[in-house]
Amino acid sequence: MSGIDDAQDWLPEARTLADDRRRIDAALAVPHSAVVEAALREERRWLKQRQRRFLRHPVDCEARLDVDEGTHLVRVCDISEGGALLELDHPLQPGARARLRLPHLPDRPTAWCVVRHASRETRRVGVQFEGDPTATARLAVELVRRHGSSPPATG
Repeated sequence: MSGIDDAQDWLPEARTLADDRRRIDAALAVPHSAVVEAALREERRWLKQRQRRFLRHPVDCEARLDVDEGTHLVRVCDISEGGALLELDHPLQPGARARLRLPHLPDRPTAWCVVRHASRETRRVGVQFEGDPTATARLAVELVRRHGSSPPATG
């Protein structure tokens, strides 16, 4: 595998969503009744929401998350070029800034991130990486290579 984008071949659903969007765009180019056109536009919006900017890759790896209150042991559940899904015991608020440290990888890489979503019920937070996208893509590829558990997810 030459990079994280090659993983798109693993999951036909990722291509199917893009194909569906192209078919709807083509259908919208032809005149339709207002009802049909509204339905096509709604379907297009729904597909766009389902399609993520980056594929998420399931992993299973311990890491450290540094926040203002201290350092927390976390489990990385999935990762992409743009962020990660983390499981932790300590609840965090959306908007919190943090540093994800991966001591099990060579060179012990870190990534600055912002909490975008948090769930107390599942004890999970979604973080968005900040900074150099090339560095976070390399970090994601290395983590998937060493701790990946299955093909990527798009949902």
